[in-house]
Amino acid sequence: MDTMLYTRRADDAAEPVLPARRLERTFGKLAREWSVDDLVALVKDHSIRIVSLMHVGSDGWLKTLDFVPLSESHLRDVLEGGERADGSSIFAGTGIRAGASDILLRPRVSSAFLDPFSKVPALVLLCSHAGRDGRPLPESPDTIVRAAFERARTELGVELHALGEVEYFLAKRTSPEDFYGADDRGYHASSPFVFGEKLRRTALTVLAEIGVPIKYGHSEVGYIPASESDDSIWEQHEIEMGLAPLPDAAEGVVLTQWVLRNLAHQGGMRASFDPILRKGHAGSGLHFHFSPVVNGRHSAGRDAEGALPEVARRLIGGLVQHGGALMAFGNRVEARSCGSRRARKRRRPWRGASSTVTRSCACRSWPRRPTAAR
Repeated sequence: MDTMLYTRRADDAAEPVLPARRLERTFGKLAREWSVDDLVALVKDHSIRIVSLMHVGSDGWLKTLDFVPLSESHLRDVLEGGERADGSSIFAGTGIRAGASDILLRPRVSSAFLDPFSKVPALVLLCSHAGRDGRPLPESPDTIVRAAFERARTELGVELHALGEVEYFLAKRTSPEDFYGADDRGYHASSPFVFGEKLRRTALTVLAEIGVPIKYGHSEVGYIPASESDDSIWEQHEIEMGLAPLPDAAEGVVLTQWVLRNLAHQGGMRASFDPILRKGHAGSGLHFHFSPVVNGRHSAGRDAEGALPEVARRLIGGLVQHGGALMAFGNRVEARSCGSRRARKRRRPWRGASSTVTRSCACRSWPRRPTAAR
C-alpha cells in the first residue's frame, strides 16, 4: 500500500478528510467502538492479504509479526487470540530465561490501521504483552506505562494525559542547486529554504490517518552543512502530537519515529533522532507535555492569581523528585553523545528543577498554557 493513499491534491474535493483517522471514516464510528467483526469485514471488502501484529520491545523499537489469513476462522484467531513470541529475544537482558521465554502478543482492536508503507495491502494492530501466566508482562514497556496510568487513575482519581515533541534531523546529499539555510536560522522556515517540508507534511498526514493525534509540525533551528567526512546536508524539523491518555501518547511517539524513518528511506534521505549529531550544532530533544485530567477536565491551567492547582503542583514535584529514575527508561544513548550539549547549556535542561521560564530546568510550566509540565 503506497503512501499516496494518505495524501490528496488540493483540488480533490471528492474524498472526505474528517475525521482524520482513516478507519474511523471507513467504519463510521470511533476507534473505541470497533469490533473484531468490523476488522473481518474490512479484510474481506478491501482484499487485505496481510495482518501484522506490531509491538514495542525493550529497545523501544516497533517489532512486527506478519500473518496471511487462510480463512475467516484463522483471521479471527489472530485478531482475538494474538500469537506467541520469544520474550528472551524481544526483551533481551531483562531476565527472561530462554528455556521459559514464551510470551503472548495481545492485539488491541482499537489500534488498527492500514500499513501506509506495505506494497501488499496490510492491516496492522498494536499489541500488549502477556506472560506465561496470562498476566501483563512486567518487562514490557507497554505494561509499565499502562500500569502507571491505571494506578494514577484508580488511586488518585487522575487520568494523566501527555503529548510528545519529536525533533529530528533529515539528511540529503548536496547538489549544485542547493541554497538552504544556516545554523540557528531554520526555525519555522518554509520551502524552498528547507528541503524537508514535503516529507514532514506527508508524515503529518500519514500519522493523522493511522490514528496519531497531531498538533503541528515545523522546521527547527538546526542546520549542519556538508563536510569532508559527510557529504550530506542535515536539517532539523519537529512534529508535536496532540494530548492523549499516557499509553496512547507513548505509542504516538514510537509511531512518529517509525513513519519518519520509513518516509526518509523512501525519499533517499536519512533520519536521525540522536541528541547530538555534530559538536557545536543544535541537538534534538524529546520533550513531553503532561496534563492531569480530574473528573473529565484538564486541571493544569493557572487561576486568576497565576497559581497552579494542587494536582499540577504534585505532578511537577513528582517529576523533579523521581526524574533520575524516569530517565532510566528513556536515556539510552552513550554519554559522549550528549556531552557537548551539556557543555553548551543551551536550549536544553541541565537542572533537576522546575521553572516557568528558563530552559535550563528539566520541568517547565507556562503561565497560561493548558498543559502543566514539560
